[in-house]
Amino acid sequence: RESELPDIKFDKNRTAVILYSGGTTGHPKGILLSNLNFNALSGQIVAANPMFRIGDKMLAAMPLFHGFGLGITMHLPLYNGYASVLIPKFSSKEVVKAMNKIQLSVLVGIPGVYESLLKDEKFIHHRTLKNIRVAFSGGDKMNVTLKQRFDDAMAKGGSKCKVFEGYGLTEAIAVICVNTFRHNKLDSIGKPIEGVEFAILDENGKQVKTGELGEISVKSPTKMLRYYKDEEATKRTFTEDGWLKTGDMGYMDEDGYVFFKQRIKRVVKVSGVAVFPSEVENLVETVPGVKECCAISIPDPKLISALKVYVVARYVDEEGMKRTILEHCRKYLFRWAIPKEIEFVDELPHTMLGKVDFKKLQEQSDAERK
Repeated sequence: RESELPDIKFDKNRTAVILYSGGTTGHPKGILLSNLNFNALSGQIVAANPMFRIGDKMLAAMPLFHGFGLGITMHLPLYNGYASVLIPKFSSKEVVKAMNKIQLSVLVGIPGVYESLLKDEKFIHHRTLKNIRVAFSGGDKMNVTLKQRFDDAMAKGGSKCKVFEGYGLTEAIAVICVNTFRHNKLDSIGKPIEGVEFAILDENGKQVKTGELGEISVKSPTKMLRYYKDEEATKRTFTEDGWLKTGDMGYMDEDGYVFFKQRIKRVVKVSGVAVFPSEVENLVETVPGVKECCAISIPDPKLISALKVYVVARYVDEEGMKRTILEHCRKYLFRWAIPKEIEFVDELPHTMLGKVDFKKLQEQSDAERK
């Protein structure tokens, strides 16, 4: 009966969801996110992409226990009147099945999703490919050559779609910076979306000059309330004046574009010089025949630490390809970043979200070397 119904008061700042992530500090934590966080995100993304319209159909192939999947491919479509096309377990075959029934207009995924779609002839030759207007990649760094291959395949299929890279973290649900048709720059993670401020901070919490490296930090209506039952970690993650520290290194150029370089804890000191494994990986993956790679730290008697690169190749002439990779690295990298070891493997370990699991490779290498 109506008289027995409880009096519910809506509170936009009340915890709506607890998502678990490695967090900015590297250890799994519960991240408390509010109603306001999710609703603000849904409005911000649409404001950044005015080509979105009611009736759009967005591919939802990301795990819904993750901020990217839940915030972008589930809540955002429902909030804005789009369709969310659920693919519970991603495969290119399932995407093609969905395309046979529904005309997808927006793709969202990690780089591995786009690599898989490019390999599927039924996808790249699908009659409805021309209806896909835009695609977004997040969760991991997208290789420049993968982006170009995907854009070219879409153009050949009669679509004007391009894949744009963005950046986010679970502590702010998902995307807080993204490239779009209006604003994009190659190799950047784009510009902050509406309502989000970015700052690049030094070790003392002071903002660095334009173009200088520092810790990417943000202020946004999507930033988390706190970590679940972990006041110390929450305190370490926020500055006194409210900046959320991401744990990532990067810089901002004079045009306001942000460039991600590396997780702070993943920087390798080679003879005291900071080397970014992701830069080495991005370069090696441009070598013809290289499908995927991962760089880790190994001990070195002279340099203290050096880099080793694990490579998955489409064909393997090990000695010839090693020479090609090293020549490429010597041409474009400074001496400390050139790998000391290269090992070819059939596959690399991946996390549940499809990212290369560099931590697992590092642990395996450390164990083998004792």
